[in-house]
Amino acid sequence: MTLTLELTPEEEAQLRSQAAKLGLDEATYVRRLIGSAILPQLTLADTLKEFVGAVDGTPGPGDGRAWSEIEAPCDPV
Repeated sequence: MTLTLELTPEEEAQLRSQAAKLGLDEATYVRRLIGSAILPQLTLADTLKEFVGAVDGTPGPGDGRAWSEIEAPCDPV
């Protein structure tokens, strides 16, 4: 995907400065910013989907086991 941003001169200066502090070019710096903003949300969403599936007895996207299959070995004898 190609993305074009129109930044103010101040925003551009800040972006260049922050990228330089990290020893990165501007494009790499922006990719990392976007990635850090998006990836944690995707990971949390995937975790929640798996948890909800386990609680309601439907297989989650993880290993395909229902909660009862996971819980059964934990029941006291």
